[in-house]
Amino acid sequence: MEITKHESNRNQILDQGYGPIINELYNHIREMIFLHDLDGFFILTNHCFVETVGYSSQELVDKKISDLMLGEGEFELEAYLKQLSSVGYNRGVARLVTKSGTVMVVEYKSVVFERRQNSKCVSVICRDISEQIKIQQAFAENEAELKESEQRFRDIFENINEGIYLHDLEGNFIEVNTYFIQNMGYSKSELLAKNVRDLIPEQYKPEFDNYLRRIKTDGYEKGLFKIETKYGTLHTVEYTNSLVQGPDGPMAVRGVARDVTEQLALQKALKNSQKELTENEQKYRDLFENINAYIFIHDLDGNYIETNAHFFKNMGYSKSEMLTKNIRDLVPPEHEAGYREYLKRIRANGTDEGVLTVVSKDGSLRVAEYTNSLIYGQDGPIAIRGLARDITEEIKARKALKQSENKLKESEKKYRDIFENINAIIYIHELDGRCIEANTHFIKMMGYSIQEIQTKTIGDLIPEDHKPGYEEYLKRIRTNGHDEGILTLVTKNCEKRIVEYTNSLIHGKNGPVAIRGLARDITEEFKARKALKQSENKLRENEKKYRDIFENINAYIYIHDLDGKCIEANTHFIKMIGYSIQELQAKTIGDLTQEKHRPNYEEYLKRIKANGHDEGAFTLVTKNGEKRIVEFISSLIQGEDGPVAIRGLARDITEEFKARKALKASENKLKENEKKFRDIFENINEYIYLTDLEGKLLDMNPHFIKNMGYSKSELQTKSIKDLMPEEYRSEFDNYLKRIKAHGFDKGLLNVITKGGSTRVVHYTNSLVQGENGPIAIRGVARDITEEFKARNALQKSEEELRIARDNLERRVQERTKELQRSNQQLEEKTKSLEEANIALRVLLNKKNEAQQETEEKIVSGIKDLILPVLRKVKLGELTPSQKGYIDLIESNLTQAFTPFAVDINSKFYKLTPAEIQVANLIREGKATKEIARLLSLAASTIHTHRDNIRIKLGIKNRKVNLRTHLIAIQK
Repeated sequence: MEITKHESNRNQILDQGYGPIINELYNHIREMIFLHDLDGFFILTNHCFVETVGYSSQELVDKKISDLMLGEGEFELEAYLKQLSSVGYNRGVARLVTKSGTVMVVEYKSVVFERRQNSKCVSVICRDISEQIKIQQAFAENEAELKESEQRFRDIFENINEGIYLHDLEGNFIEVNTYFIQNMGYSKSELLAKNVRDLIPEQYKPEFDNYLRRIKTDGYEKGLFKIETKYGTLHTVEYTNSLVQGPDGPMAVRGVARDVTEQLALQKALKNSQKELTENEQKYRDLFENINAYIFIHDLDGNYIETNAHFFKNMGYSKSEMLTKNIRDLVPPEHEAGYREYLKRIRANGTDEGVLTVVSKDGSLRVAEYTNSLIYGQDGPIAIRGLARDITEEIKARKALKQSENKLKESEKKYRDIFENINAIIYIHELDGRCIEANTHFIKMMGYSIQEIQTKTIGDLIPEDHKPGYEEYLKRIRTNGHDEGILTLVTKNCEKRIVEYTNSLIHGKNGPVAIRGLARDITEEFKARKALKQSENKLRENEKKYRDIFENINAYIYIHDLDGKCIEANTHFIKMIGYSIQELQAKTIGDLTQEKHRPNYEEYLKRIKANGHDEGAFTLVTKNGEKRIVEFISSLIQGEDGPVAIRGLARDITEEFKARKALKASENKLKENEKKFRDIFENINEYIYLTDLEGKLLDMNPHFIKNMGYSKSELQTKSIKDLMPEEYRSEFDNYLKRIKAHGFDKGLLNVITKGGSTRVVHYTNSLVQGENGPIAIRGVARDITEEFKARNALQKSEEELRIARDNLERRVQERTKELQRSNQQLEEKTKSLEEANIALRVLLNKKNEAQQETEEKIVSGIKDLILPVLRKVKLGELTPSQKGYIDLIESNLTQAFTPFAVDINSKFYKLTPAEIQVANLIREGKATKEIARLLSLAASTIHTHRDNIRIKLGIKNRKVNLRTHLIAIQK
């Protein structure tokens, strides 16, 4: 039989004396080891390799290593041998095919060594890493699934606009989401140190104990309760709570709560809107000053006109300082160009929103998210109203989160590097455990030099609590000749490494002389198995949490594919829409919207594919045809190769929408009524005023201010009592007692003007009621000074007449005899009175002549001195508005001394001064818009005056030209 070349190589190796040594070494190592020649033919294999591949040693001698080992496609034998020839070393991963066809993944290391007579062969050590690869793949798959589940849970848990919390069976908080934390005003650590009872107002705490008993009995509870924030504000929340079951029974309570304070407030506002018509200004001010957001108004050039307290306090300025500034003053220099672009955009579009960086008084930067819009007047935009939210801390939190995520990725990379580059360990120690030799991987892992290793025993390298087991190991291996198991080693830097070892005795001529060991570092594998187990447990726990929230949350959750076809929906959504889950899965979201809204649905799909998320509101049509308005937030679900579906979270705002619409209508009516009230308040010829419960003046109309002679600011520092004569002030306290007791009071009051004259007014006052009782006193008064004087004179005259008549009758009865003489005296008095009357008529005629002469001098002065100057001014360069004012002055001066104002006021005394002024301008031929411009009033106000004038002149609904009629009156 002919001996082949590779058989000859094998025989040479065995003949050179390596046989017994190689067999002893190779057959006691639990790794697969074989030798092959430089052509790739097998020369020698150990028992582990033969048992693994299923071929006998004789069968393997006729084979090349490429017959059993495969690469990614085909094991590249030539490249493999070429590298061995050039560098003498090769390592890698390949697939090993056994005789039965089983494929396993092996990690191999090949080394070329020289034999005697200049011949060479290759030693190969293989290690089966199939199970490790499977564990890695399973771990990676579970990690991905865990991340996805965690992401779904976190998406809902952290981004939902509802509070989610977990408390134990006694009410102590275990977990809370961001929305709950933000709304309560506490930090997360502060909340987790509290019991739910701590957030409930004192009067409601007994009900909390009843709630705990009910939920432990029923496993489920929903309803309303009040909670108090860190700042003392009360909120009403609608909660849905359920027991969380553990292995041994209920272990906690999971809850979802929605703040319905605003919803209840809207309902209450709608119900009480009519009652609050007169209180709207105060409510607006309270909201404007106390809202936890920036509210401001600036003109079209950016100069601040109004700001709320929250804005100027956060910026570090006083209100007066703030109103001297332009937005440009608060913007960093590098953002000034963006500020100019903002002014252009809002003037062009009417609205603008975005993020703006501003500099506070102390130099710190604040970032605000704003939504601004134009305020329109009669002739176009006049200012810009803004609402902003400070997001400085939110941006810092996002930045910190990003840094944390980067650090996590870096840590994961380090872990992967260690895990993927694990190496085998070979060592020899004496029978008492003292180290003799160790390979580079062992030294590198332990952190000692080879000299340091040789001064230690294996016992020195294991933890203290494992040393009894080490002594048992030495006894076993001396008795049995070999030992295998798991061992924990402590490195030089005190790190613990777990190794899987296979050790055996090395025999000399006289018996065993040392112990040889082959070990594999399984620390990372051990950790990976443990992490895999934890990951699987966490995955199951998170999936259960996700399902609990998905099914029990009081909001709509749905998932649809990229074309809108429904995939999944929670019970709350299914119950609202009326379809079963099977019926929904046959539809798209577009099928559930109104026909006219379908184009908006297509736009929604485009937006979310482009941006990754979308939010807004749309109308759904239920199975029974009912329309429901929902507010939604949707985002893409990412797969390995890109987006795979869309997840949405929605809230039913149908009732809220109706309430807001009704409230808007009520507000419009309120504004209309306020306008009517202002027209009357500003133009009525009676005193209208508002005082506090002690009589201090808060507000008053122009007629009151004009007749009292003070400015409005001066009057607001005074009480009604300050305006009364000294002798009547004691009666004022009785008035306050009466009106507080009865809610109403009327009568006469003497007041002193700034000029010192005394006026008599007839007042009708009543209490203004607030939510918690009376808050002010509203009054209407009419000046009856002249009427009062006339009445007093009449009463005095009547009294004198009565006395005279009584005296006369008495004297007639007592002095009948003197009647003739009395008659004579009476005739003398009558004659004297007639003479006095003649003298009075002469004096009156002289007075009238003097008055007429004075009037003629004034008229002459106006005509000769003032009107010529005005005409010269008109000839100069004037704007249309200035020219209009000059015309008005000239017209008023001319008419001031014409009979028109006197005639119309005497014939139709019911016209107000404002109506007389409008009538005069109509008679002059001025149009409504021109009159409105000259008097600085709205055109609608001029139309109202025209209607009132026609009514008072008796020509309402008659085809009579108003100007013609007014001209006829003067004639």
